[in-house]
Amino acid sequence: MNWPTHTDYQDAIQNPQSCFSEPDLKAGEPKFDMLGLPRVMSGNFASVYELKTADSRWAIRCFVRQVPGQQGRYARLSQYLASVKMDYLVNFDFILKGILVKGDWYPIVKMQWVEGLPMNQFVEEIYNDRETMLKLAGDWRTLVDTLRKYKLAHGDLQHGNVMITPDKQFRLVDYDGMYAPVFGRGKAPELGHINFQHPRRTGDFYDETLDNFSAMIVFTSFRALAAEPDLFQKFYTGDNLIFLSADFKAPMQSPLLGRLKKSPDPLVAQLAELIEKSCIGPVEAVPDFGELMTAADGGSLSDVKSKVSSAQTSAPATGAPLAINELLAKAAQQSGTRPAPQYTGRPGTQTPSRPAPVQSGTRPVPQPAAPGSVPSEGDQGANLWKWVAIGLGVVVLGIVLYLAFGKKSAPATAPKPAADAGAPTTPGMKPVVVISPTGAKSVVIQALPPLRVLAGHAGPVERVSFSPDGRLLATASRDNTVRLWDPQSGSLKQTMAGHNDGVKGISFLDDGRTILTVDGANTLRSWESSTGKLKRTIEDFQESLWGVQLTSDGKALATGTSNRKALRLADPASGASIRSFPEHPTWIRGASFSPDGRFLAVACWDESVSVWEVKSTVLRQKLNVATNGMDSIVFSPDNGTMASAGERSSVKLWNLQTGEIRLLEGHEASVRCLAFAANGRFLASGSSDKTVRIWDLVSGKARLAIDSRQGQILTVAFSPNGQLLATGSDAKMAAIWDVSRVSL
Repeated sequence: MNWPTHTDYQDAIQNPQSCFSEPDLKAGEPKFDMLGLPRVMSGNFASVYELKTADSRWAIRCFVRQVPGQQGRYARLSQYLASVKMDYLVNFDFILKGILVKGDWYPIVKMQWVEGLPMNQFVEEIYNDRETMLKLAGDWRTLVDTLRKYKLAHGDLQHGNVMITPDKQFRLVDYDGMYAPVFGRGKAPELGHINFQHPRRTGDFYDETLDNFSAMIVFTSFRALAAEPDLFQKFYTGDNLIFLSADFKAPMQSPLLGRLKKSPDPLVAQLAELIEKSCIGPVEAVPDFGELMTAADGGSLSDVKSKVSSAQTSAPATGAPLAINELLAKAAQQSGTRPAPQYTGRPGTQTPSRPAPVQSGTRPVPQPAAPGSVPSEGDQGANLWKWVAIGLGVVVLGIVLYLAFGKKSAPATAPKPAADAGAPTTPGMKPVVVISPTGAKSVVIQALPPLRVLAGHAGPVERVSFSPDGRLLATASRDNTVRLWDPQSGSLKQTMAGHNDGVKGISFLDDGRTILTVDGANTLRSWESSTGKLKRTIEDFQESLWGVQLTSDGKALATGTSNRKALRLADPASGASIRSFPEHPTWIRGASFSPDGRFLAVACWDESVSVWEVKSTVLRQKLNVATNGMDSIVFSPDNGTMASAGERSSVKLWNLQTGEIRLLEGHEASVRCLAFAANGRFLASGSSDKTVRIWDLVSGKARLAIDSRQGQILTVAFSPNGQLLATGSDAKMAAIWDVSRVSL
């Protein structure tokens, strides 16, 4: 069954009388946004709409993809919860034939609407109130204890699924991943939000202890903020409380955990140490939250920490198996042949949203040991030596593979091929050296599930761009629209229509408050990002046949002239010329500013690239890119490197100081787009082969290759903090990917 998209549901719900099967819902009225469309909160599994009826308000949960056993799960859960007396839960009904979309009936969950705020938004308003934060911590203990009393686990305790009512009471929503005794010890239907879940949680871990880790994270966050409110300003991102998944993946390098271990609240300091130890060990070794709180009351947390440490030596981690390229990387790091990636800190703060749950990867995982089994002392010693031996074996295998395949790179002074003839024109520049790293094709292409799929465009998505604070993602399409999305929840914020001949460029200005767009007719439009309102239209650039390129600060743009061979800088507000550049030998194909606006790279149809200094209009370099047919030119954040991609399957990198050229090889078709991460170390490339690769520019090899399964990749962009990657494709959709494990 092809399930409806978020947009399909949004269209259907505009007519409640014809789309719903329930009589009371037929008479309801959806909540509309400022564009007159039903307001939606989109997640990985479903879209949620607010519907008001004569005597009630409902949250209507509409599923965008099949969850195996969904109908039976909700039926059994509803039956079990009927005997449970818990104020924290919300009444719901699962309706098999609930909504009619495009002639077919689909299930919905009809849940009582909760008045209040998502947990993170509530905390944002009161985090300076020590007493309220301490009360939240105490009430949280009661909530978790009550769930365990009935052998329940929510499965995805996180800011978006925990509401706080006006009278400061907790309410839990979204029961897709809930565990109840009626389900037995099957597979978890989802893995929860990564900023609240153990880094080694898998689908095989599914019982009443499911919430232990996330409960500890939320409780610790409340207590830590009560002791040091400034933690919220520093570590809150809009998609968490204070912790991020990076803290769990690399706890020993986490700035947050380092800070919490010095907290003025002794309990927080001890909990931080316990979280650090828990992240290193298997998920089954996370201490029971109830026992943890009892130990805290009795001053015996040290005993709990000792048990966790013991579990680390007696049970293997149950994380997903490493791909061969990850084994090679780890082996090389341990043998000292390649520097290990460094944890580079956390993103800046963002205005809060209401994100939907994030599902982790779905690679096969080993079966965990039976919960509750305790090895004998002799078994513990045997297990320890067994896992040490296996670990050493993996290291040795990795080193052997690395020596066999990882060191067959071309000589550093390989002869320059004729296809790359041409040297820098700047006096004193060194000769061009071509380096083609080998081994890139050995990287495992992963079918990594997207964090969000953004559907709704009626044409190929040719541009994607994050706002400076990462709160918005703009997607531009050949359907003549630009759409603004919340990248955390995937919800559509605004649609800006009225362009002609496709949208060729999008830029955020004024800290994201303004968006400039350029269409195929070279018309420049200025929009208000918060409302989608058109502010201004400038049609003074009709001579430009290759497009309009804007500086990152929005103060100048490059546009063409009537003979197609020259370009000029203009004021984007008035269209007035600022300065002109000398003519090129052939027609201009495209241009790109460096991040700081100092340089302008111009690609021509004779397959050359000229790098100009913007203020002086002096030609700094001219490079030949024979047979490349460039579609994309980008500068690194420090202006030291320039990358180009086009009709060939390789990416070319120029060191603009030395003239060295490097080739990044591995794609199987033309490379259509490129984007540097803010740290300058990683480069993303999208290709007609429907894959995205993230390259480590230190080693020259791909750290990650993603099979997008979404058509040819036409555009890529990193989020400002480097944790997300947005892509657009010719399949009329955009997607957001979690790349934090390779781009930090």
